[in-house]
Amino acid sequence: MIKAYIDPASSRQFKKLLGEYEKKAGVKIEDAIVDLSFSTGRRLANTVPPFGLSKKTGDAFQGSIAAQVQRAWEGNRLGIYQGSTMEQVHKNARNSRGVVPKRLFRKGQWTGQEIPVAEREAYIRKMQHHAGRAKAGWIAAAEFAKRGKKLSGIPRWIREDVSSYGEAKTKRKGLSTEVDLKNKVRYVEGLQKTSMINKAIADGYRNGIRRMQRIISKL
Repeated sequence: MIKAYIDPASSRQFKKLLGEYEKKAGVKIEDAIVDLSFSTGRRLANTVPPFGLSKKTGDAFQGSIAAQVQRAWEGNRLGIYQGSTMEQVHKNARNSRGVVPKRLFRKGQWTGQEIPVAEREAYIRKMQHHAGRAKAGWIAAAEFAKRGKKLSGIPRWIREDVSSYGEAKTKRKGLSTEVDLKNKVRYVEGLQKTSMINKAIADGYRNGIRRMQRIISKL
């Protein structure tokens, strides 16, 4: 579980912009800061490996999952990776980065025991279904902060897992409003470095400022 805090109220220039935005656009300062957290949630999701949110990224990731499970299954046939279920075999085959390494298996050493193909394929489908879960945690947190409003352009491989994997808490206190985004996916801590999170927050902050500036310029 990871928390990301959106507290942009420390900049004098930003405070001035918020005041102007509230006056001209009719949006309360607290709501404007929540809007920042909304865009920041997208940036946080984007930086969860594999980087990106597109369908193309999802297709490539799901293909990689299938290939890694296949390598683990083949290693089990040759007695390299142990386990009585596909889940156990996959777990034992993964390295410290959670990846099943590519390796040249020696031929002619089949043990005569293997995980059934049907179990392998069912496990692949299960793992592919969860491919977008870590990203979905940030999307869910952002949408929680906006009281259920949906982020646009989130593809199915992420959207289908957006449910109870993220949440947010907001302390509304004018220019000092704080938003706490929480990704509740357990293994996300091993995927995102603190530097990635800080960069995503900074990017979301800048994107939000540019958006407010564009709106003000048109009023």
